[in-house]
Parts: sequence; C-alpha cells; structure tokens
Amino acid sequence: SQVGVLWFHVDIAGLPAHLKPEGRFICVQSSLADIPKTTQQLQTLGLYPRIIAKKWLPFGPISRARYHWLQTQPTLLHPQTELLVVIEAVRHNFIR
Repeated sequence: SQVGVLWFHVDIAGLPAHLKPEGRFICVQSSLADIPKTTQQLQTLGLYPRIIAKKWLPFGPISRARYHWLQTQPTLLHPQTELLVVIEAVRHNFIR
C-alpha cells in the first residue's frame, strides 16, 4: 500500500504585519523540516525566535513509511526518532 504524505511550506514573509506589538507567533516543527532555517527566517523578519519546548519522539506511521527517503535527507538526526520543538517568536522590541 502507498502512504500519502502532505509536505507543505508556510510563507511567513507577511507574519510581522499580523502581529500586534506585544503579539507572538507560536508553531510546532519537526527536526525533519530544518528548524535552524525556520529560526533564521524569523530573525530575518525582525523577530526574536526561541525554542520554548522540545521532545524526542519515535516516528509515526508516515515517517516510518518514508524512512528510506528520510535517510537521504540531511535533517535526519537520529534513526527512527524526530525532535519536535515549539518555536515562539516575538518582536525584538518585546523580548521578555
């Protein structure tokens, strides 16, 4: 059987325009999706990102089904597990 996978890219370029001065952006991201790239993009937008939670978890059914492909990707840090992080980003003038 074939497992369908939905990989998507969220365009965050307009994000600052949707944040109130004291607002914050929060997202959950997998280590399989290049966490450093996301934090760099947030910094480029004038936001201050930080990881506020993280947890290693075993692959779910979709990642297990795509394991052979994942082995060819530089974002695979550990076999059969991925790091999930919660990223919070605020404006530089509202750092807590």
